[in-house]
Amino acid sequence: TCSNWFQSAGAIFTLPIGATIQCTGTLTITSGSFTVNGGTITSNPAITQTAGTVTISTSVTTSNTYTFTAGTLSLGANLSVGIFSSANSNTRSIAFSTNSILLTTTVPTTTALDISTATNFSYTGTGGFSAANDVVRNFAVGTTIGGSSTNAVNLTFTGTGTAGPTFTSAGHFKNLDFGPGTATGSFNNAVTVALNIYGNLTLNNATNYSTLNATILGTSTITASSVVNNQLGTTVINASGLTVTLGYTLTMYTPSTLTLTAGTLNLNGFDLSVGIFNSNN
Repeated sequence: TCSNWFQSAGAIFTLPIGATIQCTGTLTITSGSFTVNGGTITSNPAITQTAGTVTISTSVTTSNTYTFTAGTLSLGANLSVGIFSSANSNTRSIAFSTNSILLTTTVPTTTALDISTATNFSYTGTGGFSAANDVVRNFAVGTTIGGSSTNAVNLTFTGTGTAGPTFTSAGHFKNLDFGPGTATGSFNNAVTVALNIYGNLTLNNATNYSTLNATILGTSTITASSVVNNQLGTTVINASGLTVTLGYTLTMYTPSTLTLTAGTLNLNGFDLSVGIFNSNN
């Protein structure tokens, strides 16, 4: 039991099955390795990692903030945090494997995922970040500097709530999945936002996306939880040598434009309704 935990000077620590850390303040790792291998962290500490390797072998939950300044975060299980903050230019990497970092803050409009400065940020694996549709949360990845095809993260929304997400404009995402069709929240509070997408875009059939201005920059399938008029906003396909495929019948917002700058658009047997189609380049 402690108020604060501070690990430095190359220390190696493992929290095994049956062991518990009850930390009411901040758990700080500045060097060495910190491994959760069956043990439990309680009292919802803030976690700060400024160097070293943190390995999560069994699920860890805190409602506080994980501040990831530098080092390696390796996930062998899910990590649940209130906020994940990593807006800096230090070298840092997440090994997701197939696991997720769950973002759970219940304070409306809080930026739950802040990698706005994504310089020197990298990751491996097919996992990513996830949040429920129960509270309006904001998401910022590469919006200030450093966002690219190699560090655009996966983001998935879950649950059947009525609170839609908001985004800081010019964000970078790989696969962006807005979750089940029973979630009915407004997209980005009905305010226009531009996002860069390098992978699949999955729309929620109960939400209108007319304020989503997406630039598709990689191999992608645009689909939805069911066939509806999702009214996607102005969209640019700029995926040289790659293919963007429709996975359902898509009706875009009537005044909006679909611009095919580079790459192949495969309708895949589905209809596409647009206000204006532009490929004059």
